[in-house]
Amino acid sequence: MTLTDWLAKVNGPDADDAAYWLARALRDAKPDDVLEFVDWERIERDWQRMAPHLGRQREFWAWWLAKVGRAVDA
Repeated sequence: MTLTDWLAKVNGPDADDAAYWLARALRDAKPDDVLEFVDWERIERDWQRMAPHLGRQREFWAWWLAKVGRAVDA
């Protein structure tokens, strides 16, 4: 998958599909790389849809969101 393909999925009309692809990035990419393409607001907004797809990274992202003042359910 190219970056262009990924961006199309993350910004597509299907919110559940977009959240899945965003979660894949949060799970698999370096955190700094993810934040080049999405902001904290987007991660917080889509958290409930993304969280089930985060695997072991869910706790890390919940911790980091709390550190930057974004409350989510871990």
